[in-house]
Amino acid sequence: MIPPTESQCKMDTSVQQLQTVRVAFSHQCAKNVCPAAVMWSARMASSSSNRPSHRSELLDAYHNRRAANLQLADLGKHAVAFALDPQGSRFIQQKLGHANPTEKAQLVEALRGHVLTLAQQVYGAYVIGKALKSVDKTSQIEIINELLAQVIPLSLHKYGSWVIRSVLEHCTHKRLVLEQLLANVPILVMDQYGNYVIRHVIEHGLPEDRVRIVRRLHEKERVDAVELRPANHAEAEQQMMHSSVRNSRGGGTMTDEGAPL
Repeated sequence: MIPPTESQCKMDTSVQQLQTVRVAFSHQCAKNVCPAAVMWSARMASSSSNRPSHRSELLDAYHNRRAANLQLADLGKHAVAFALDPQGSRFIQQKLGHANPTEKAQLVEALRGHVLTLAQQVYGAYVIGKALKSVDKTSQIEIINELLAQVIPLSLHKYGSWVIRSVLEHCTHKRLVLEQLLANVPILVMDQYGNYVIRHVIEHGLPEDRVRIVRRLHEKERVDAVELRPANHAEAEQQMMHSSVRNSRGGGTMTDEGAPL
């Protein structure tokens, strides 16, 4: 069996730390129903209704096999409709795999202004993810600039979170995205989709990013502990006294309610 490398050991340690602190304040977050996450999710849900409803004659022709030898450069204004369609999305992804730089840049230009809408749709998210993987740095930046306005809502979204993970995995110009994620670690780590985004930061971010994640979670844990303390100091002292007496008599053991299960 090959022993783990030093970098793998560090990664395992970071993940273990993240999991430990996550459990430590999960009860309090659940108690508050994570209001910030609910707010972000509602905000994203309200904007998801912006999906274009117009039909594309070119897409209809493609469905009916009346668009022989169709190329990526032929899509033009029909690119968004194709990206939102199951067959159209597959067509774009296949073409992006071997398109030249000009064709890729033209596609990104055709999708401009619709990136957020596409990122919230299953087939559109596939197209954005494939584009981030395939296009050059300049085109990546154009896509990222549109995503910046909704990084956290997208990270909490079923399909948007996949797009944000694609940014982390395939783009070098991602610091502005990372900073938003690192500033909202407690919200993201408790969300079913945001949790995977944070795991991607751990995997594809810098060592200092992983340190910031763990530190931010520990800070959150300490704040929660303070908020959970009894407001009545006399009552708190009485509880501590009873606890000390009970433990000194061997009638019980000290427990940490915030300890990992």
